[in-house]
Amino acid sequence: MTKNNAIKGMTSGMTDSTTEGMTNSMTSGMTNGISNDVTNSTTEGVPKCTANDITSGITNGMTSGKANDITKCTARDISSGTVEDLSNGISGSTNSGSKRNLSLFLGCIAPNRYPGIEIATRKVMERLGISLKELEGASCCPAPGVFQSFDKQTWLTLASRNLTLSEALDADLLTVCNGCYASLADTNRILKEDPEAKASVNARLSGVNREFKGSIEVRHIIEYLYREINPEKVREFITHPLDLKVAVHYGCHLVKPSHERKLGSSENPGFFDELVEATGAESVEYEDKMACCGAGGGARSAVQDLTLKLSTAKLEHMQKAGVDCIVDACPFCHLQFDQGQVEIAQRFGKEFEIPVLHYSQLLGLAMGYSPKELGIHLNRTGSTAFCEKLEEMVSDMFPGEEFGKGPEFPGDGVST
Repeated sequence: MTKNNAIKGMTSGMTDSTTEGMTNSMTSGMTNGISNDVTNSTTEGVPKCTANDITSGITNGMTSGKANDITKCTARDISSGTVEDLSNGISGSTNSGSKRNLSLFLGCIAPNRYPGIEIATRKVMERLGISLKELEGASCCPAPGVFQSFDKQTWLTLASRNLTLSEALDADLLTVCNGCYASLADTNRILKEDPEAKASVNARLSGVNREFKGSIEVRHIIEYLYREINPEKVREFITHPLDLKVAVHYGCHLVKPSHERKLGSSENPGFFDELVEATGAESVEYEDKMACCGAGGGARSAVQDLTLKLSTAKLEHMQKAGVDCIVDACPFCHLQFDQGQVEIAQRFGKEFEIPVLHYSQLLGLAMGYSPKELGIHLNRTGSTAFCEKLEEMVSDMFPGEEFGKGPEFPGDGVST
């Protein structure tokens, strides 16, 4: 393969890639992508990241939006394959209510930088009675903003190859990452709707003896749990309700473009908050809640200081709201807030010390798993108050066990 083997102009060390052999390696600059076009519409110092300041780079011109002083939309009673509350605009399962087999698509950042997200996902899904098939041979998704911007055909080909792996298992593909969800779900939709694009991709896939059929769906763990399980059912699995104030970070690709995601309002959603509150935690409203983490679309690699200023603005709003931790649903947003806090302290002298958890880790804590079992101690950012809360939980649930000292990993986490 020539042009289809790699993307020219990739920033910060993206590995050489073929459709069959692309590795799961990603450097600190590789992004989960935000759009074909992340604007640099910020002023020096970046006061507040509002919908007027930055477009969050979502396709179709969707802005990051502002959820300040707006009540949350709720739809607790949505069941699989139905639309119980049309006012919220959340569509039911695309699978007519059937809970199909699932394969687990890990992406790059979770297994390589935050293995706790992977182990937590496996544990909570097993506890919920949901089995996950191994997706052997999977590559980078690839990132929607960066790859698609340079060469859409290659982006479609690489993404469709991952889809064929799950098709071979007769399993819908489950992601734990917003960027992976965007690339794989959008590719799946595009190729199902466009026979010419499908034929073009299959012509390339034939070189590695693969064919995209369009026989599966792509799911994100948050929308899957909301649609197929629902928050009230999740609540039944909670053994240790959490007394935590949480800043929920939706991210961009989970809700946008809204006409494709069909998860209700992209400016003021409530489904993720409901899942968080099913654990006993409180989802705290804060200014510019729906703003981008700041990192996507290649920006973290190209203009890292600018992305950190955007993250700083959002972290300031979270801190002002008095939260105990941030909960996200995307390893790349996770990286930007976790490793980003270390970088912000080093470059700008501003310290927040707000711990960052993936939703699967928060849910795991509420199900009775220890912080060590969920890899929470592997994060770079922590706070004394939060660790004391977790230590108290650990002492109650696991007498004699010391928090944050896993035998296989250093207590200060994995270097990123």
